[in-house]
Amino acid sequence: MPAQNSLLHCFLYRSHLASNTDIACVGDIVRTARAFNKTQGITGILVFDGQQFCQYVEGPQPALSALIDQIGRDPRHTRFTPLHSSECPSPRRFASWAMAYVLTDDEDDADPLASLSRLEGTCIIEKLQALIPKLDMA
Repeated sequence: MPAQNSLLHCFLYRSHLASNTDIACVGDIVRTARAFNKTQGITGILVFDGQQFCQYVEGPQPALSALIDQIGRDPRHTRFTPLHSSECPSPRRFASWAMAYVLTDDEDDADPLASLSRLEGTCIIEKLQALIPKLDMA
């Protein structure tokens, strides 16, 4: 695991499941992310609503940059849209999760992921954290 004294960075993006991709791949994505993130000192959360992804990750800058590059090239999603990137406050926001997974309910009154893209800066991350108690966490 990378040194814990590295300066932490965080990154938040939104994307859409590629039209030719089976939704069953999401389970594989989560399993792979959990295993990889543990070895790289990365933590975070993935929110999926059946069509859209929103993922927040935090960790040492070199490992995080490599992960972001890999995610951006993943053909299982399209319209990869970075929403926030910065140094992270300490402690980590999602320290206990190598990759938490949240599936939003199709019957939600509003589209929680769309509301994130209308915000800027740390307000996006605060909104995501506020949504978590309302979502189905796995």
